Amino acid sequence: METIEKMLEKKESCSWVPACGGAETPFTKNDRVYLYMYNTFTNKHAYYCQTSDLFLSDKQTLDIFG
Repeated sequence: METIEKMLEKKESCSWVPACGGAETPFTKNDRVYLYMYNTFTNKHAYYCQTSDLFLSDKQTLDIFG
């Protein structure tokens, strides 16, 4: 049986959608494709790099987008 913590982790990781109510569109910077995302479970925003299939940390976001 799954623990509550594991179920919440799954819920959080599956709750990312494109920001702006789904209207956000991908864009390219430095030969990488990014999409601004919103997590409906945590109410947080983050940039997702489609090229490397990773979410950017706050520090990475500042380094790239300044």
